[in-house]
Amino acid sequence: MMTTNVFVYGTLRKGGRLSAHMRRDGVEFLGSGEVAGFALYDLGSYPVAAPVPQSGSWVRGEVYRVDAAALANLDRVEGVPTLYRRGPTGVRMDRGAPEWLMADIYYMA
Repeated sequence: MMTTNVFVYGTLRKGGRLSAHMRRDGVEFLGSGEVAGFALYDLGSYPVAAPVPQSGSWVRGEVYRVDAAALANLDRVEGVPTLYRRGPTGVRMDRGAPEWLMADIYYMA
């Protein structure tokens, strides 16, 4: 079964208004961490991350392992490719092994 790590930082995080999408079959919480090279912007009802290479900025969030069906659902919820795009980034995990892992992040289209 194919799985993908996904980094979430806004409404999909625990306690966020869309967090129910992260509590379903095919989704496993891996831990919290942060990604470099992105900045968060408040669009009112939700935040959006935008790439800002060489900025030194970090975005905090959570990492989940999702199966193909859960990933397709998240892409739909996030409006890929018109509202958001999804791409790989390195995540520095808070604790445990591995210290770094790769995950997809939803960012501003």
